[in-house]
Formats: sequence, C-alpha cells, structure tokens
Amino acid sequence: MKALQTDGGGEFISGEMESFYKEQGIVHEVVAPYTPQHNIVTKRRNHNILNMVRSMIKQKNLPHNF
Repeated sequence: MKALQTDGGGEFISGEMESFYKEQGIVHEVVAPYTPQHNIVTKRRNHNILNMVRSMIKQKNLPHNF
C-alpha cells in the first residue's frame, strides 16, 4: 500500500497510526467527510470487485443469498 485516504476518523489519525504510516512509507491523505467525489476510485474498484464476485457466484449456481 502506497497511500491511504480517510475521512479523518479518529482510528486513522492517532499518533500510533501516523508513526506506522511513516515507518511503512504510506502517504496518509485526509479528505473532507461526506464527500463521495474524493472516493470515486475506491468506489469504482469496489464496484468491479463486486461484479466479479457476482459473476463467480452465478457461474457456480450458488444461491443468491451468497
């Protein structure tokens, strides 16, 4: 992981996490909360992954509740 975008939630901006990011070379970007425009790349990736999962479930004839 090279970069992490968060909405400034406390679990991601603690001193311990910030030092972890530095140690691992992760760039932490804080974006404004409740702005889906900043999350378009993540939403697109999640959409693609879910489409692949749905396709695999259908191909294996598994029930829809999976």
